[in-house]
Amino acid sequence: MEKLTKTEITWTVSALELTINYYEQVARRSTNQMERGMAKLQAENLGSVKSKLEHVLSGDCKRIAVE
Repeated sequence: MEKLTKTEITWTVSALELTINYYEQVARRSTNQMERGMAKLQAENLGSVKSKLEHVLSGDCKRIAVE
């Protein structure tokens, strides 16, 4: 079994935030409709992961299931 510390999860959340911001900028600035759509989708997906990890950090949840 692998264990992650709260610090490691916090670092991951911070990295996700930077990546989400990048994809949001691409979605706003790109002139290519396909690229804008993919960037928006990627930002939404990463936002979902970030939200779940923040929930773990809040103390409401102590386990993460990998499916």
